Amino acid sequence: EEVWAPFSRYYTIEESSEMSSIKTEQEQYWKEWRAYFVTGQKDTNDDAVWAEYVKGYEGVKNDRYMEIYRKGYEAYKAEKQQ
Repeated sequence: EEVWAPFSRYYTIEESSEMSSIKTEQEQYWKEWRAYFVTGQKDTNDDAVWAEYVKGYEGVKNDRYMEIYRKGYEAYKAEKQQ
């Protein structure tokens, strides 16, 4: 049984490029906020700060990333059921 399925083979070239771009933005966002948390500039125990952090993922197109990922997963699943 495959643990990590190769969904990427179900993406178009454009989708692969878009996912790569989004992933880069997400990683930059995550690194920035990690620095805030580690240095104490932002408090992870503050619910408002945490909500701001989570909401920020909307700005880095997390929904679009997951949309493409799910499409690949559904295509993979459909192929496995044949």
